[in-house]
Amino acid sequence: MNNKNAELFGSFPLLAVVPDFRALAARLLRLKVPGCFKHYIFVIFDRRPDPVEKNFTFGNSFPIDLTIVNSWGLLVMMKILDAAARFRADVFEKSPLYSKLQNGQSPEVAFIACSDSRVVPNALTGTDPGQLFVLRNAGNLVANRFFSPNGEAASLEYAVEVLKVRHIVVCGHTRCGAVQYLLEQKDSDDCKLAWVSSWLVHARELHSRLEKRALNRENILRAAVEENVMLQMDHLLSYRFISKKVAEGGLQLHGWVYEIESGNVSTRRGSEFVLLTPP
Repeated sequence: MNNKNAELFGSFPLLAVVPDFRALAARLLRLKVPGCFKHYIFVIFDRRPDPVEKNFTFGNSFPIDLTIVNSWGLLVMMKILDAAARFRADVFEKSPLYSKLQNGQSPEVAFIACSDSRVVPNALTGTDPGQLFVLRNAGNLVANRFFSPNGEAASLEYAVEVLKVRHIVVCGHTRCGAVQYLLEQKDSDDCKLAWVSSWLVHARELHSRLEKRALNRENILRAAVEENVMLQMDHLLSYRFISKKVAEGGLQLHGWVYEIESGNVSTRRGSEFVLLTPP
């Protein structure tokens, strides 16, 4: 029995993870109980909205107490903890890349993306650790320089002035919850998410920009995502340390839209976005 598992659940060791109660019964029939514990934990893996916990005592015929826990979130977190525990042996020590990274980082690209879990910058760009300097927040926003101090400005200043990145990518994505929320709040004073509403002030200009375009209901979200990328690129240029490097030719700005439904990536060309295709 692994002590790490016991620590996850206080003084009780995790005996097994099973998909349902039928599998639990089958496992119990085959079970050989180690003698060092009197109480074991089974995790039932299903998507019920609320955790279910049951305790069983089997008496002399099966001298242990058993706690059955039903929790989807618990299983997911267990997988994450297990992967973190195995990272050094399974990944870190098998790649020479990580030993090189201990000496410092020298990314060529700063990548500004939404916090959406479906957007994975390194997977999207085919890059390794150390090659992208990543900033993430709700809506892939960049606060205008007049809203200072702010974390985006600090990170970008470090990327441009210290790391000497040569490219900054603002990457929006379709089906963006932050942009959708902003559109829904246009004519409403009901701020259901106060902190989100305050943060989205950095994209409020989208409303006036969209009003200048003839859009139907089906196209407005995609258009808003594209306009948001262009707006955030304008915000980047409000910082002197960025606009100066761009004017000198030492820094390039790029606007992307990642399509979650297709995997396609479009890049900004003037006021339009065109599909990126392999050479």
